[in-house]
Amino acid sequence: MILLGENSIRETIAFPKTQKGVCLLTDAPSEVEIELLKENRIKIDILDK
Repeated sequence: MILLGENSIRETIAFPKTQKGVCLLTDAPSEVEIELLKENRIKIDILDK
């Protein structure tokens, strides 16, 4: 912010989030489709607590 001469830190954040941690541009975080996980060979193990 200081290096760029901006008045607000928000002007220098590459991927700003809302107060709830959501990206308005990509709607992240969001659920991922099972087919996309399979396509990229990603396995998610959920542990019961």
